Amino acid sequence: MTRQEKLNRLDDIDFTQEQTSKSNLWEGITSRDYLYSILRNKDTVERECKISDLRTKAKMLRSTKEFDDIVKTIKAGIEEQEREEFLRQNPNGLYFDNCPIQLNCSEYRGNESGIYSYKLQIIPQPLVITRIFKDTETHEEKIEIAAKNGKWFYVTVDKEMIANRNKIVSMSNSGILVTSKNADGIVAYLLSLQVENADVIPVVNCVSHLGFVRKRFVPYDADLIYSGDPSYNDIYKSICSHGELAKWVSLYHSVRNDSLAVRAVIASSFVSPLLRILDKLSFFTHISGNSGTGKTVALRFAASVWGNPETYIKNLNSTKVGFERTAYFYHNLPLILDELQTIKNINLAEVIYMLAQGQGKIRGTANGGVDTVLNWRLCNITSGEQPLTRENSNTGEINRIIDIYVKDKVFNDPTRIYNVSSENYGHIGQYFIEHLHEYDVKKIYAVWESFIIQENKDVSGKHTMSIAAIMTADELINLMLFKMNDTDAHNDTLDFCRKLSATVVTTDESDLATRAYDFICGWVAENQRNFSGIETYPQWGYISTGKTTVDISGVILNEVLSKNGFNYKAVLKGLSERNLLINGNDGKNTKPFRLCGVLTRGIEFKINLQV
Repeated sequence: MTRQEKLNRLDDIDFTQEQTSKSNLWEGITSRDYLYSILRNKDTVERECKISDLRTKAKMLRSTKEFDDIVKTIKAGIEEQEREEFLRQNPNGLYFDNCPIQLNCSEYRGNESGIYSYKLQIIPQPLVITRIFKDTETHEEKIEIAAKNGKWFYVTVDKEMIANRNKIVSMSNSGILVTSKNADGIVAYLLSLQVENADVIPVVNCVSHLGFVRKRFVPYDADLIYSGDPSYNDIYKSICSHGELAKWVSLYHSVRNDSLAVRAVIASSFVSPLLRILDKLSFFTHISGNSGTGKTVALRFAASVWGNPETYIKNLNSTKVGFERTAYFYHNLPLILDELQTIKNINLAEVIYMLAQGQGKIRGTANGGVDTVLNWRLCNITSGEQPLTRENSNTGEINRIIDIYVKDKVFNDPTRIYNVSSENYGHIGQYFIEHLHEYDVKKIYAVWESFIIQENKDVSGKHTMSIAAIMTADELINLMLFKMNDTDAHNDTLDFCRKLSATVVTTDESDLATRAYDFICGWVAENQRNFSGIETYPQWGYISTGKTTVDISGVILNEVLSKNGFNYKAVLKGLSERNLLINGNDGKNTKPFRLCGVLTRGIEFKINLQV
């Protein structure tokens, strides 16, 4: 009897006969040749029925696990044979029409219908890795994937996304035909691509923001590619050259003295990259005035220094986190925001302080660590119908803002400015960066800082820094663009410096306690009947006989100050330091006194209400 006939007879064996020994039974159901012939059967139903029958017999022998292990081993052997046969029949690896890169992947085969592993289709479309982006600052990596749906398209994602079956599913939004069912297979395929093509897939140095990256400047360094937040791609592309440099220079030369505002915003546009070199803080240059004065045209002109003003100026429809990420993206180029008062559902004072601070919020990560803190050094150029500073603004906020009020017009001919700057832009910003190394920027700044301190002793330190930086930019413009000699360049900027310095508030004017004291004096003067002791009016306190002091209910004063944006405790602390309060016997800012017969605590101010 031949071997095959013996195998066939196993199907007819009656294993329940008493004379059949357990040993013969086990040898029969675990015969590797017999199991191999069953598992190679293409008829799935017949194959599974026979395996199930044999497993029942193995259960009778209490050897189910041993039987399953043998079946598993034979299945693995068959799959390996089929894999080798698949690879022999498909020797060409990955072959796609017009593929942007030629890669090898020994375990997979691919054509226009998709990617295959053995007989299983991994994904029904061509899919390859084209580039790896490595951030030159954080060293984090992103992957550029090319896929084909009729034509090739590209998607760039964080590397962790293609390493996680749950995260990779989100790539379906970008046109990748990934689902929860084939996600595991795609993750494994992309890993194989990386491992086998480590020397083939190009690694590209990339950045996630504009401006300085060490000593290089984006986007003017061709070796650095932007791979940051895709929502800023349009702005990144807008930083380009169009038209003629000479036309832009001629335009600015003819209008720079039209008004203080135009010279200030243009110099402020150039100052942003200087802040990094000088290691100075970010600040605001804000122009305010009625509608129709040309504020928007001025901001467009400032944007044209670096690129297309139509796209460069940022939309104000954002959140605090959105402004933080936007400032990080611009980094060392000006952040230009038009009509700042249109910001809604957000605390404008907090946004101003954060942008001027030059640093975002510290945030935790999902794994318990700390996320990278975003930072920037730039000038925020803004406009609005109202000044940015208010009576109740914090001192730190005021000192970071240069507020320029436009009474009449910014330009004599705004239409000309709009048209020329819309057709000629971007050249001068690149020229400025490329020639910046030829000048001693720190020396020029030091001269202006010293001059401002001597001329304006009552200007705050932060305002001195901001104005000195703007004057440095203005003098560099004279040197670079208008080719003046050192003396003429400095002298031309001198008058501009005096005019701009005159617009900023003095140290006393910026002091919160001083402004709060002036507010309180005015409030008491307007409401003297409420301090008269006449009970027909609500009584808030008492004015002394000589009208040199006033006692005010702490509850009332807290309510009034808070309603008008002042911090009650900060005001009392500041006034006490300036000896404008009369403290109680216990040394506290508040003291007990009777108001309408009721004992309460209030504050006694030194005040002069005498006519």
